[in-house]
Formats: sequence, structure tokens, C-alpha cells
Amino acid sequence: MAIHEAYRLSAIDRREARLERLRPEDGDWQDVTADPRSLDDAVDALEALRILASLPARQRNDLSLVIAGYSYAEIRELTPGRTATNVNKSLVKARARIRRTRGAIG
Repeated sequence: MAIHEAYRLSAIDRREARLERLRPEDGDWQDVTADPRSLDDAVDALEALRILASLPARQRNDLSLVIAGYSYAEIRELTPGRTATNVNKSLVKARARIRRTRGAIG
């Protein structure tokens, strides 16, 4: 969810940033102009999101929580009826599937 919010806010910033609105005291124009790496970064991010979306719901949820900084114990508490072993197995399977998917793509 945090990733989607970041993308949404970034899109708003891009829509509202206009070179003609910049004043000299605003700083360097390069701060709002296109970065040649941004396309590659966007493609990489899109591919990562596609891989994440292809995971089963439980694996996707667990991996998203780990990426968000939650510990295994916290994930277990957020998903009642599960043990730390369940969480660990889910994450191991998710990571293995991601490696297989990335290997098939690249």
C-alpha cells in the first residue's frame, strides 16, 4: 500500500511540475527535468510489481510486510492463526518463486 501511495504522490508531483513555473531562486532546473535513468528505473519497478502481483495472496502479503519493515513476529501477530514457521515458509516460497521468475525473464 505504501508503494502505491508513493507512486500516486510522485505522479501528482510530476503533473504539477512545469519548467515555465520555475523561478531562478527555485534552484537547478535539472531537479525537475527527465533523468535518463528514470525510464530504466520505472521499467525495473514495473517488473518488480508484476512479479509481486503474481505471487499467491499470502506470500504477497507476507513479503510486502517484510519489505515494509515488519519482523516475522509482527507479521505473525498481524495474521492470526499462524506461527513463525508458517511465516518463514511463506517467505521462503515467495523468494524462491521470485528468483525463478527473474531467471526466466533475464
